Amino acid sequence: MSMHVNIRRGLTLVELLVVISILMLVMLMMTMLAGSLKSGPPLDQAVAGVRAMAARVRQLSSTQRVHGEIVLDYKNDRVVALARQPHVAFAFEDAPGSKQAAGSNGILGEYGGGATTVNSRQFHLRDGACCELPTNSATFRIPWLAQYEVEGDYEGAGLSFDFFPMGTAPGRLVDFGSTFTLSVSEYAGGACRLSLTCSGETVTAKTLCLAYRWATVEIAVSRYGIRLYVDGRLDEFVPRRDFRVMQASGSAVSYSGFPCRLDNVQYFSLISSQELEIGPNVQMVPEGVWADLELNGEAEDIFDVDAKKDPKSTNPNAVPDMSLNREGLPDTRPPAIRHVFFDDSGKLDAAIHGGAVFLALVTRGANGPERVLIIFHPLGAVTSEAVDRFPWEPDPEAAPKAPAQPPSNSGGGK
Repeated sequence: MSMHVNIRRGLTLVELLVVISILMLVMLMMTMLAGSLKSGPPLDQAVAGVRAMAARVRQLSSTQRVHGEIVLDYKNDRVVALARQPHVAFAFEDAPGSKQAAGSNGILGEYGGGATTVNSRQFHLRDGACCELPTNSATFRIPWLAQYEVEGDYEGAGLSFDFFPMGTAPGRLVDFGSTFTLSVSEYAGGACRLSLTCSGETVTAKTLCLAYRWATVEIAVSRYGIRLYVDGRLDEFVPRRDFRVMQASGSAVSYSGFPCRLDNVQYFSLISSQELEIGPNVQMVPEGVWADLELNGEAEDIFDVDAKKDPKSTNPNAVPDMSLNREGLPDTRPPAIRHVFFDDSGKLDAAIHGGAVFLALVTRGANGPERVLIIFHPLGAVTSEAVDRFPWEPDPEAAPKAPAQPPSNSGGGK
């Protein structure tokens, strides 16, 4: 008769001490890193802070497979990381005829008006089953729950989903109370065009969605702008004035009004996960502005949001004057806000950025302005470089040469 002995072995004292030592070493390294971000010269602190923020945004983008962004607020010398806080995702693997959709975190969506899950291969599915809205009155609804309330500074909301258009006429596609509405604004030639409306502003996608073909759609609305991605291509509205997104609290997300199939629906909130105050000792320098003017406070009201209409004009449709006429300033008013976009792999979004993105910083040093360029590289890495002047600043004037001295006749003449 054979006997099987089950032996459960625990950690020895030496192994336990090794584990504790490793944990202590990791904690020490994290403490040193945190300390390095808060100490040292102001310019070094700013550079370290921006690089740490970019690393965090890239990590979230690649692990959650969503777009990420960093907001460069030149008007207030501030850098903001906009994070997507996911609430619920639906893969629609429910049994056909189900009244509820099982989502992540135990959250249930609702099928109505004939909406159901399908796994037929009559048309290609994205993956597994999907949700079908066969008529204009069919609905898929994500009810509001108290757990959607976010911690931190709420900036806006968003959705991402796979979209398979089956309708033949324009109509509403997604409604999120007073926060935003996504519609099929145009249908022609077997393709449709999407439009996103938020707080009275509308963005229309340049990229068409072909009928009976899957497309990926992502929506993100915040006080920094309205963004609509179709198959990774971005169309956006960047506000030139104070822009406010209505709170989503209490509103349900409702897909209805256009026959289609949906898959991989995700609802998230946009929050300011991190804010880095660059000033007052360090200034963010817009492209075209000389460092001396920025340090002397002579470039504070030059942005697009500062443009004013001619008070003598009687034309109600008059546009503000965007020109700047002074040496050391750009010809036209620069944007007060710029975005650095990352794709869902943590790289710079190539559909938006044609190459590297630069952020210029300056501080007052003992011998004049000290300049640094922070470079966001296409593959996602962030580096910095100390420079003597920014690319748009003129070369320093060469020191005048001393006049040539006539040859001396002493000591060698005849």
